[in-house]
Amino acid sequence: LMSSMEKAYSPAIHDKKWQEIWDDNRVSDPHAAQAQQSFARSESFTIMMPPPNVTGVLHQGHAVMLALEDALVRWHRMKGFKTLYLPGSDHAAIAVQMQVVKHLEKKGVDYRELGREAFLKECWDWIEHYRPRIFSQIKAMGVSCDWSRVKFTLDQDLNEAVKEAFVRMYEKGHIYRAERLVNWSPKGQTVLSDLEVIFEEKKTQLWHLRYPLKEDPSRYLVVSTTRPETMLGDTAVAVHPEDERYKDLIGQKIQLPIVGREIPIVADDFVDREFGTGAVKITPAHDFNDFEVGKKHQLPFVNILTKDAKIVSGLTGEAAEFSGLDRFEARTKIVEKFQEKSLLEGIDDYTTRIGTSERWGDVVEPYLSYQWFCSMESLARNVVKEFEAGDLDFSPDEFRNQFMRWMENIQDWCVSRQLWWGHQIPAYHCKETGEIVVSSEAPKNEAGKTWEQDADVLDTWFSSALWPFSTLGWPNEESPDFREFYPNQILETGFDILFFWVARMLMMGKELTGKIPFSKVLLHPMVRDAQGQKMSKSKGNVIDPLEIVEELGADTLRMTLHGLCVQGRDIRLSSEQLQAYRNFINKLWNATKFVLMDQSVKNNSWKERHQPKDLASRWILSRLDECVKKVNHSWENFRIKEAADTLYHFLWEDFCDWYLESAKASREESQSTLLHVLGQYLKLLHPICPHVTEELWHQLPGVPEEELISLEQFPEFREGQMGEVIEFEYLRSLISSIRNVRAENSIKPSLNIEIFADDLSDDEKVLIEKEEKLIQLLAKVEKISWNSTAAAPSTQIVFPSLVEGKTSAFSLSLGELVDVAEETQRLEKEIKQIQGYIVGLERKLANRSFVENAPEAVVNKERDKLSQARDKCAKLEIGLVQLQEKA
Repeated sequence: LMSSMEKAYSPAIHDKKWQEIWDDNRVSDPHAAQAQQSFARSESFTIMMPPPNVTGVLHQGHAVMLALEDALVRWHRMKGFKTLYLPGSDHAAIAVQMQVVKHLEKKGVDYRELGREAFLKECWDWIEHYRPRIFSQIKAMGVSCDWSRVKFTLDQDLNEAVKEAFVRMYEKGHIYRAERLVNWSPKGQTVLSDLEVIFEEKKTQLWHLRYPLKEDPSRYLVVSTTRPETMLGDTAVAVHPEDERYKDLIGQKIQLPIVGREIPIVADDFVDREFGTGAVKITPAHDFNDFEVGKKHQLPFVNILTKDAKIVSGLTGEAAEFSGLDRFEARTKIVEKFQEKSLLEGIDDYTTRIGTSERWGDVVEPYLSYQWFCSMESLARNVVKEFEAGDLDFSPDEFRNQFMRWMENIQDWCVSRQLWWGHQIPAYHCKETGEIVVSSEAPKNEAGKTWEQDADVLDTWFSSALWPFSTLGWPNEESPDFREFYPNQILETGFDILFFWVARMLMMGKELTGKIPFSKVLLHPMVRDAQGQKMSKSKGNVIDPLEIVEELGADTLRMTLHGLCVQGRDIRLSSEQLQAYRNFINKLWNATKFVLMDQSVKNNSWKERHQPKDLASRWILSRLDECVKKVNHSWENFRIKEAADTLYHFLWEDFCDWYLESAKASREESQSTLLHVLGQYLKLLHPICPHVTEELWHQLPGVPEEELISLEQFPEFREGQMGEVIEFEYLRSLISSIRNVRAENSIKPSLNIEIFADDLSDDEKVLIEKEEKLIQLLAKVEKISWNSTAAAPSTQIVFPSLVEGKTSAFSLSLGELVDVAEETQRLEKEIKQIQGYIVGLERKLANRSFVENAPEAVVNKERDKLSQARDKCAKLEIGLVQLQEKA
């Protein structure tokens, strides 16, 4: 059997093989899987894969999502749940339309001249070409999702669900059409939601403009603005009602410069008296705050921009000369005009938050437009009730308050987009009367009425908000999948789409099905580079998950991401960490090879747990019990890193460092236990590392080819025998202490030493005598003597006794095993090196510029290094003194 296993696990050989076998055996189909499990249970467990963009490429955010979700899915499947992990992709309206438009432009084709129908065909051709890419990349991660149920947000059945949702919510008054101020992308030619606008602090200027009074042009108010071009649309100047400077001016008129329009001075307590002069220009059609003031004071709404962000024609006075100018060009011209008229009070450098579109990168313009909106307040209130009742939970907890604040201050959602690719809004406009009908079906053209469907499409997040139930057959709530798998149990996703997607799913699910779609929200951390920086191509610090999978295998990436996943903290990924977990995979592979060297057990009798006679085997079974308990507890409480760490340390320390070595002392007695523990461990690790565990499972004796570890029962906790744990831990303390002394004195492993027992309890003496062979093997001890007073000058070790509250002591006779001269030289050299390191750190921390200007975390890190270096130096110096005393 040894010859059939490679030197190290080869993902290139095995990963794809097992992915195909899992597909062939329908492991991911909840019903097919349960049909192969004698321990199947009636409860369902469902996770909906957050659908990636249909033309997207797998990145680290996807990788951590897939790794964590699949581990949860595989654990529940092995627990016997009817488990569904449903995959799919999102039509990504803006992203796809942008890509197809660029593709057509390269061919010299203007998509608008092409027409809507022909353009949509180009979009479908585009995604049919690129959709397989993201799916093949997802499969490379080894995820066990049910591809027979794969969904796309523009599938016919999901499109029908979207129309049904829109109509129902319109009929209940949640969806309405109104003329309101929206975020407009001039470059994208579409409205954007607040969540699609990126606000950044940018340096600009603050212009102070003089507005003369109509009755006395020699008097004027000074208003301050970062957007002088919008003054063309001013319809009032506002002051605070209690501002003593302007009380006598409230109700008077301003002669708006350049335009010539008369506008009132109004009082409103929204005005900040401390900003600028305390007088604020009001442009209701181009500022969100001004929009509310305009409605309150019944001011005119004057739109001064086209959809291309150019000045409109038809403005009065000198403003007419700016017609057709780009907004920023007009800004310059208007400032010059104010200067010519001696109406420019001054210009200051200024930093303000400027919104840009996430996709196009252009400056977003507040724009007055008729759009479709979803009223959110009552929808949010229903979800908040579930939250307050304890039926909805978040992990990590820090997002709970953030979520509640957003829900309590929620704004109506603009759901229409001026695109062609997407779900066309199911509303129909009568060309003759202007009447609007919202319906899943188009009205018939009769009785002198001609109907045209609304040209806009829905925001992509509208269809995504239905994902947990539209994918299961809704609105047919009698469909088998809906009845079995809705509500889902868990939503696992990134915290960056908590409001884009998570909140909206909760609100739409509660409104349309009567139930929130999931009760637990897991928010995974962001993956950054080793220095904590966000990965980006421009920085050159991107670690491509596909390259990792190709080079190191999916299991290495999965285990690394689990091992680094601390809830609430970013994952810092480095090539060193990946290699460390690759070594872990190889450690498991080599441990299995060692276990399989002995082929005395040829059937699968090892699957049953037997009570062994030797202490080490009874101890490892107790440690296995503890590992099973911890891992199950970790998954139950979504402690991702805790599960990975428990599995890592059990294999590396308990199983390999101690039990495999101990087993050499009684190989014949321990072989069945070795196989049993290894088999159970492979099951425990399988959810995180499915490929290598499946391969090794089929290397174990008596495992038939058709038996998949994927469908085996996950180990359940059983009580261990703690006394045996204590006895073996006593031996571990003794052996570890001897090993430490050997290392400190640079004694070669090939050289045996003699140890002398001091005052031991009767139980300890019996234990030492019984396990003398094990101690000799693991500590490289030649002889154990019971009269320490007869020993030559020695080193003493002390550790906890089997008797509570007491200690055991042994003396080690190192004799001529230590080359005093050589060891003295080594210690002196090491002390000199670390003293130089300490001087460098002290000099750095004495540098006032460094301490005052470097981030506090960086300074503290250097202080920690200094403290650790001093401690190490002190220990080395003590060791040197002790060595010289022996000489």
